[in-house]
Amino acid sequence: MSLTSVKMSEEVWLTCATHAFSTETEEIMGLLLGDIQHSKNGSVTALIWGASPQTRSDRRKDRVETNPEQLAAASALTDKMTVTTGRTTRVIGWYHSHPHITVLPSHVNVRTQAMYQLLDSGFIGLIFSCYNEDANKIGKIQVIAFQSSDGKQNSMSRPIPLSPVNKSSIIHIDSSPSSSENLTTRSGYFKGDSPEQTLVIREVLVLVRGGEIFRIGEFLR
Repeated sequence: MSLTSVKMSEEVWLTCATHAFSTETEEIMGLLLGDIQHSKNGSVTALIWGASPQTRSDRRKDRVETNPEQLAAASALTDKMTVTTGRTTRVIGWYHSHPHITVLPSHVNVRTQAMYQLLDSGFIGLIFSCYNEDANKIGKIQVIAFQSSDGKQNSMSRPIPLSPVNKSSIIHIDSSPSSSENLTTRSGYFKGDSPEQTLVIREVLVLVRGGEIFRIGEFLR
């Protein structure tokens, strides 16, 4: 089963972006929660409405790894979300950051993704490239969704269309459980490190003033 698209709620998008901007000296990672939707036309879409930021367990700055305890906690969170939302929720992907480097997945990323796909062919990977500037010194964040092209560790990555959407379009609930108390996704914004930046996300500009990055949804509507 190969995914044809990925849809994630704006709140989860901001949770992942917040986590990515929490440090520029090492990579971060987390797990993506949701489910896979199969359409009659044959398309397969990953629907993401939750995220579980993980604590690093690898000392190398350019490597990310979680531990069994955190995986168990994420599994418990999906059970709670299933009860709360009335819709099956499970771990369907992972995300990590690329501070100061390209958004494209490395060979290590592709091998890791292939390993996950051996367990679940619909598993998705997201990369948030941050702390980068263009020629005009404008800060930007780039995001890519990818899978291993054939689920094998020596294969190439395959990019998949990714869209941040209103939560109500992928799951019909008023609010979903927060997966991390120290992230300010419920308030609709997160703090940036510089006093004023402009982030470019899929050619959508998100203005930041006074160190606050306002929720993407306000600019997409």
